[in-house]
Amino acid sequence: MKRRPPPSPQRDLFGRPPDAPPDRTPVTVPLREVAGSSTDKALFLAPMPGGKGRAGFAPRSEVRRGEGDQAQFFTMPRWLAVERGWV
Repeated sequence: MKRRPPPSPQRDLFGRPPDAPPDRTPVTVPLREVAGSSTDKALFLAPMPGGKGRAGFAPRSEVRRGEGDQAQFFTMPRWLAVERGWV
């Protein structure tokens, strides 16, 4: 008697398994807001001198800015920071 192979994971229309959900773990990254470049829906952020990554937009709905002396720190989901290269 032969054993059946284990069932394959559920696949989408094109044969790929579904992507894992994005990592929503909050991370805090030191960044600076580029003056005059942000919009009402997105912040244009750049790494601090010596930081990792390049400047890019981040949706305001996903990013929280620190207050007072912590204003240079932005908290966002890990997937966003990784996608922009800031982590």
